[in-house]
Amino acid sequence: MKKRRAVLLAPLSAVAIVLAMVFPLAGTTSQMQTADASTTTAASALSQLTVKSDASTAGYSRDQFGNDWEDVDNNNCDTRDDILKRDLTHITYKTGSTCVIASGTLNDPYTGKTINFVRGENTSQAVQIDHVVALGNAWETGAQSLTTAKRTQLANDPLELLAVDGPTNGKKGDKDAAGWVPSNTKADCAYVARQITVKQKYGLWVTSSEKNRMSTVLSTCPNQPLATGTTGLDIFSSSSSSGVTVSKPVLTYRTHVQTYGWQKWMGEGATSGTTGKAKRLEAIEIRLSGRSQATKGEIQYRTHVQTYGWQKWVNTGTLSGTTGKAKRLEAISIRLTDNLAKRYDVYYRVHAQHFGWMGWAKDGANAGTAGYAYRLEAIQIRLVTKGGAAPGSISTAFRQAPAKKTPAKAVTKKTSTPTRNTGSSSLPVKTAGSYCKKSDKGKHARTSTGVTLTCKTTSSDSRLRWRH
Repeated sequence: MKKRRAVLLAPLSAVAIVLAMVFPLAGTTSQMQTADASTTTAASALSQLTVKSDASTAGYSRDQFGNDWEDVDNNNCDTRDDILKRDLTHITYKTGSTCVIASGTLNDPYTGKTINFVRGENTSQAVQIDHVVALGNAWETGAQSLTTAKRTQLANDPLELLAVDGPTNGKKGDKDAAGWVPSNTKADCAYVARQITVKQKYGLWVTSSEKNRMSTVLSTCPNQPLATGTTGLDIFSSSSSSGVTVSKPVLTYRTHVQTYGWQKWMGEGATSGTTGKAKRLEAIEIRLSGRSQATKGEIQYRTHVQTYGWQKWVNTGTLSGTTGKAKRLEAISIRLTDNLAKRYDVYYRVHAQHFGWMGWAKDGANAGTAGYAYRLEAIQIRLVTKGGAAPGSISTAFRQAPAKKTPAKAVTKKTSTPTRNTGSSSLPVKTAGSYCKKSDKGKHARTSTGVTLTCKTTSSDSRLRWRH
């Protein structure tokens, strides 16, 4: 069997083409899929595929499936980078680009290894994009009868594509399931199910040996559903009670930063915002894609905004905070709903003015500060399998400023209004505060205006004076 051309991640120029059909967006489920992947098992779909021998390879070339990496979904990013964005975590982008992935981490489904991807002439080959149904095999099992536009769609369909270990992809070549399945046995069920889903969608057949191998694999996972294409071959997430692998949703987020505006979308666990620059976060958007029936639900979040206080809860993809108003974010809460909340915990931590990185908050708890008027400067968010260990310290994720003590009201001492003795003109006239004799102690006098005085001492003055 011929060796297929390896799909490398060295920079390629994307050539736009106009196709007279609607292509599925990267990270979305195609409307052309012929079965409900959440309810149809791969074994059932396999039983419905046509079984035939391979057709001739005459006329095959990679060009029969269109140019390498079209931007078929018109999102201004080529398919290669769409798949890297979907399958890698901790991604960073090439300077000045919101598409070209500069680096990231791949949990390789074929080998189970963790691969650190760095774009470059000598490093990009470490991670390649695999066509799950090899294009040579697709040609031999019915694709040669498809239109060029349909074959181009097949070659760029997220359902058909996975980011994988480069050398392993080369060893697979154009082999079908009879000749190759992943060495990572945790992945073989999901891999075979994805091949069946692609063949069903595009009307391709299987050979008898291919079907036999697929049936053998699926006998160990009879409830394995068809694939959706909304995620990679995520066999690292927890399994459902039925034994079916549940794909982990894809978490991305971005922040609006003082002076700099909207930052690029960051993958799970990456830092969005700035540190050491004294720039406030003003708004945030969080997205969660790749949700299946098993992970049905929303990611919801709210922010505490300077002057305005806590904002209402919003769902995935919605702005929380403000732009153009120079208002700082001071705190944030994030939570999951429905099946998502049953399968995962959402952890998040913030970098706050004066405090720096704070502890990890979880599942709706507040992160940040209140009462200090301190800005948030950066944030990290992670999804963790329910009950799993926190990504780090959970100490002091939120600080509330001590309540200010209200000063006690001063007690005003009431003073008596001096009594005017208008009817006793016989009292001697004295000046208030003047000294009086011991013989006058306790006696009364009056001022020239008729106010009564008494000769006495006080606790602070032992001398006898005429006093009110």
